[in-house]
Amino acid sequence: MPSGQSNKKILAINFFPAFTPPKSGGELRYYHIYRFLRNYYDITMVNPTHLFVEPEEIQRFPNMREFRIPKNKHHLFLHRFFSRVGRFRECSAVVVMLASSRDKMLRNTIEKHLLEADIVIHESPFLFHLTPRRENQIFIYNSYNVEYKLHREMLNGALGAVISRKVRSAEKRACRMSDLVFASSEQDRLDFSHLYDISLRKIITVPNGVDPEEITPASREERDQARKELGLKEKPALIFFGSAHPPNREAAEFILDRLAPAFPQACFLIAGKVCEALAERHLPNVTMLGVFTDEEKHRILKAADVALNPMFAGSGSNLKMFDYLSAGLPVIATPTGARGVPLINYTEAIITEAEGFPRCIETLLSRPDLRQILSRRGRSVIEEKYHWKHAADKIHAAIEDLHKPHVTVVNDFPLVPPRHGGQYRILNLYRNLSRYIPVNYLCLHKESDEIEETPLEERFLQTAIPKGLFWRMSESVLNRLLGYTIDDILGIFFAHRNRILKREVAQASAFNDILIVVHPYQWKVLRRYRSKNICIYESLNYETALKRETLPGIIARFLVMFVKGIEKRAIGESRATLTVSDEEAEAFTRDFGLNAKCITIPNGADASKIQPASPQEKEALKRLLELGEHKVALFIGSAHPPNVEAGRYLVEKIAPQTPDVLFFILGSVCWILKNIPGKPSNVKLFFEVEEDVRNALFKVADIAVNPMTKGAGTSLKMFDCLAAGLPVISTPIGARGVARKGVQPVILSELNQFSSTIREIFAQPEKRIFHELQGWNFVREYFDWGVIAKKLYEELSTLLKGVSYEKTLKK
Repeated sequence: MPSGQSNKKILAINFFPAFTPPKSGGELRYYHIYRFLRNYYDITMVNPTHLFVEPEEIQRFPNMREFRIPKNKHHLFLHRFFSRVGRFRECSAVVVMLASSRDKMLRNTIEKHLLEADIVIHESPFLFHLTPRRENQIFIYNSYNVEYKLHREMLNGALGAVISRKVRSAEKRACRMSDLVFASSEQDRLDFSHLYDISLRKIITVPNGVDPEEITPASREERDQARKELGLKEKPALIFFGSAHPPNREAAEFILDRLAPAFPQACFLIAGKVCEALAERHLPNVTMLGVFTDEEKHRILKAADVALNPMFAGSGSNLKMFDYLSAGLPVIATPTGARGVPLINYTEAIITEAEGFPRCIETLLSRPDLRQILSRRGRSVIEEKYHWKHAADKIHAAIEDLHKPHVTVVNDFPLVPPRHGGQYRILNLYRNLSRYIPVNYLCLHKESDEIEETPLEERFLQTAIPKGLFWRMSESVLNRLLGYTIDDILGIFFAHRNRILKREVAQASAFNDILIVVHPYQWKVLRRYRSKNICIYESLNYETALKRETLPGIIARFLVMFVKGIEKRAIGESRATLTVSDEEAEAFTRDFGLNAKCITIPNGADASKIQPASPQEKEALKRLLELGEHKVALFIGSAHPPNVEAGRYLVEKIAPQTPDVLFFILGSVCWILKNIPGKPSNVKLFFEVEEDVRNALFKVADIAVNPMTKGAGTSLKMFDCLAAGLPVISTPIGARGVARKGVQPVILSELNQFSSTIREIFAQPEKRIFHELQGWNFVREYFDWGVIAKKLYEELSTLLKGVSYEKTLKK
């Protein structure tokens, strides 16, 4: 914190106190997160405490205080009512929620401190209704569980169903009205989004943790001393910690009923409030240790040989897991017990269903080597990922990042694995842009009905959103009827009706993101945010001209009409239009009659990954592939109609006229070209290949060819080939948008002269070498993705001038 600058103030509200030492998982999370958050903020905690005690103000640290407000007669009445009528085992949270309207002391205390708070964090949804928002306040819901799911499991009968619905309503309000939601596990994050229809963008996973400096593996001397103090002999000790929470009782009963009788040679230690509910149960090899102090907990952990966590219900992540792992104990847990803690099975812990517990216990007790591996690796997981300080740091980073703009890009297809030019452009451009500003890429997919998140870089996230059944059916039927695909065009009619896509874009707008739509077909999703956000249209092609050239039949005229309408609207309504060439910008102005602000962001290549081959490399690769002295020409193309036409001409005309040259063709265009009858023997189809294979073929090739006669935008393959040091022979259409400052690095040839131009370039090695060097230097200077992304960032910064959050963009 800079000198003279005061900390922001956090008001934290919970339905239980931050008792120390913490006894339950909730108490651990509550106390330790704020213990570390006080490094960044002044903390005030307000919560109910026991019945009929005096109110307390506890100064935990100079900038961290807690106000405990006693429960009253209304709480007592509700507790008794739910215990007797509903027979609920645990209902303290809903009692606090329902009694809060008559808890004047609690309401007044919250209202007083609410006036001073910059940030209000609710540790549960149960008191959210007591905090009306003030202007410029940040509201956060820091969840411990998905409370609705948890209460639906715990509260039985008709009354339980009614109360659970009230919990659902409270949790929905907390999730929707908060600026951020913190979930303790990835599953909880997905559940919140699904249950309450809120954006995944505002839900951040902040896992539970432990203080690994406080809980450490036992030395041999410490273990012997702890076992002596607990009265343990030579029997192996297996432990389970549990509060009075019903899922813990179910787990403890499983140990008593199934595990303890099966292993009379072992001693089972059960500790925590769960023991009170099982006081009547007695087994000779089970010791009920009851509620423990911190010192006693450390003693139990040091004495144990194995830790058990057979949980079958619950939400969030199980805090006892972190204690076990931090203490270096080998752990056997159910998948529910290990929820929220991604662990490698039989390496960091053993994860098994209930029926596998006896076999796993037997294996661990007989395998000291396995116990040692699990101990060491489990402890490493804690040290690397699950320190309470890491959780507090993540919360602080999320709060600080809240009002910093990101770039949100909307498009109709995923980026990985990249197969065609559009994917390569978007992936490389925004991957490099993410060095300057975080990028969220929203796209559509039809492989499943689930949202799929894929981190592409540290600050570049792809979120693939399902299209929905009716959209997918429409694509299937219309594509079959027409005989060609119109998936992209159908986005005009369906994208702005996709509930999840609308939700995610709305959240991006709320976070003040720069909104960019790639292709015009999803423009309707963005246009409603033009007055609030910077909305940009990124054109990869002149779509109207492209569709007019490539779509056959009478119906195509109507489709082109729709494309023209949406493209004109995107150009006219956006703050700026990104084009791949100056020629494309001029065509938009000319054909649409719009004085559009166009910014040329050309296609490019990754000059760091694609390097020219040395003569020795090329010779070695050709020898490996048994190509001998054959000359190799490369053509790359997707199944896009202009590429198909170029590939067909190459196979039918150019290859037969130059039989001494091998033509390697890459990309999905091969699926169409393979059906050409009488294909020449000097044409080799490679179809789609991985990036490393493609880069190897660049090194094998001697030249690249691009006999395009149609198309729009610039041809991405050109820059990859130039970066690879390949002389490129192209038609003027194929080389559109490549020249810079009067220099054209591509060898231009009309289509009917293509074969003779190929023969000529192979007959003049000096000219070929000149073009190899010129093309490589040309890409590095003008068309490297790093250079292009920096230009885009500078253009975005210019657009942000005069906007209040411009200063938050930092290089």
